[in-house]
Amino acid sequence: MSQPTTSVQVAAESLEKKLFFRKHVSFLARHLKVFPEAYNTLDTNRITLLFFALSSLDVIGELDELIDSNRRKEYIKWIYNLQISTGN
Repeated sequence: MSQPTTSVQVAAESLEKKLFFRKHVSFLARHLKVFPEAYNTLDTNRITLLFFALSSLDVIGELDELIDSNRRKEYIKWIYNLQISTGN
């Protein structure tokens, strides 16, 4: 008996046919681990790049597979550290 197919699985199978799904996942995951040297001039846009990488992985259903709770906490801490505090 086969297991029921979820909407994420159906979407992933559909995406697999339209694009190189695994290559996209690898590309996005790589951006979460190492900031590519070519993007060093975009230092002020790091949070935007992080947002798009995380969001893209979430949309294609791979975020939970790649990011564990400790890594999530690290991202959250990094984002909070970027905020400017007024000291009030």
